[in-house]
Formats: sequence, structure tokens, C-alpha cells
Amino acid sequence: MKRIKDCMTKQYKTWNPKATQQEIDYYISNSDSQLISLLALLKMNEIKGAKQVLAELQKRNEYIKNIEYTVAELAALSRDFHEFHEQNVGNDYCVLS
Repeated sequence: MKRIKDCMTKQYKTWNPKATQQEIDYYISNSDSQLISLLALLKMNEIKGAKQVLAELQKRNEYIKNIEYTVAELAALSRDFHEFHEQNVGNDYCVLS
């Protein structure tokens, strides 16, 4: 029974970090505490889900930044190649080193 009480106390404090001991005792002794526990569990699941979505969005953001960087490098390489070609257009041959 003590373990259940400790678990419910922890649950309530997670759901309401500023709870007083009186509120916690009421929660534990209240017959509706199961409903409150369910609501707290749902809220925690929503938070967990939101954190997972945020992590996925951050991964995608990093992936997009990497693509953007790669495209910028390719554009710079293309410009350099174009300039090199323009400078050497008059030559019959071009030596790449």
C-alpha cells in the first residue's frame, strides 16, 4: 500500500509540481483519484509525444540545413567551373591540375 501511495504522490507531483501535502493527501484519499491519475497519465503522454515530434522536427531541420549547405557548395563549384571555363575558352586545350 505504501508503494502505491508513493507512486500516486509522485504522479500528482509530476502533474502539479507546486502541490501542497494537503492536496496530495486529498488526491490519494479521494475516490476520483483514479480519474485524476488517468488525466495526469494522458497529459504526460501528450508531453512525451510532443517531445518526440520536436526531436523529429529538429532532425529534419538539421537534414535540411545539410542539404542547403551542399547546394550552396555545388553552386559555388559551378560558378568556379564557369569562371575557369570562361577564362580558358580562347585556349585550344585546357589543362586541369
